[in-house]
Amino acid sequence: MMKYVAPYVLRSEFECRCCGQLPFDFNELNPSEPFKELFGAFSAIRTAWGSPISIISGYRCQAHNNAVGGERMSAHLFGLALDLAVGSPEQLLALKNIADTVWPKLRVGWKRYYETGQRLVHIDTAYLVRPRPTAAFIEGMRW
Repeated sequence: MMKYVAPYVLRSEFECRCCGQLPFDFNELNPSEPFKELFGAFSAIRTAWGSPISIISGYRCQAHNNAVGGERMSAHLFGLALDLAVGSPEQLLALKNIADTVWPKLRVGWKRYYETGQRLVHIDTAYLVRPRPTAAFIEGMRW
């Protein structure tokens, strides 16, 4: 078993927190395009940030997603999302801006976290899911 699933992404950060599983279709040695895009985007963001970024959620099984109040069609269920933790509201805005700049087609969630005092930025590549389960699965979506 590999320690890292991608540059800067530990397997323990990406796997489901409740069951330790990875997405059923994730191949650690040869990830498919949606996973490559997610990890490539994170690597570019991490490089631009210049220091480690904590990943507090990656893949979620259905039970875990339900337990944390995740969206019914969350990109986490596909393994195509990462929630990134920062230390302050200012860092949240800075990280969001970096994500917007280095990988503009990423879906980025930050507003509700900022408004509720949470210090995280959600990034995902759900725009690569076909067919799209909802209209929200489009490139460059912001919320």
